[in-house]
Amino acid sequence: MIKHLLQITLLILGLQNMSALAYETVQVGRYSITQPVALPQQRDILSVVIEIQFNSRIETVGDAINHVLSKSGYKLAPLKSSDPAMPILLKSSLPFVHRNIGPITIENALRALSGDAWDLIIDPVHRYVSFDLLEKYKQVNVVPNYDIKSVVKTVSIDKAIMISQNQELNSNVK
Repeated sequence: MIKHLLQITLLILGLQNMSALAYETVQVGRYSITQPVALPQQRDILSVVIEIQFNSRIETVGDAINHVLSKSGYKLAPLKSSDPAMPILLKSSLPFVHRNIGPITIENALRALSGDAWDLIIDPVHRYVSFDLLEKYKQVNVVPNYDIKSVVKTVSIDKAIMISQNQELNSNVK
């Protein structure tokens, strides 16, 4: 008797599950049905697999990151709310090895472009991404917003001063 009741209960539960499945599918063609749910890539946008070949106009890591994010709905976080060292990453030249990237997820592409010194920060609420310099690299003497032209000018001026001092020493010796 108990066995018979158990079979009836399982049959009823099975029919209920079957009817639930019938409501969870939609016919999309004569012989095709699908479930009306978002695909995993539609729920987790940064898990979409991409393959990119950057053209010659993409010169910096920042250009490449913006290009990767361009159709994802995500964008770089404003610099005022990001790590102060982030401009160093964004202004870095794009390595040749990164000119062709993929197949790879968007998230892993961002990690590859930034390198091991940076931690990828994702804000899914505002759909921002940012990068924080890892603590062990903050100890390195890094100057954010450096201008290489001013560094070269400074070195040139210092060199010119040293040359003139050497000339003065040489003329005093004679």
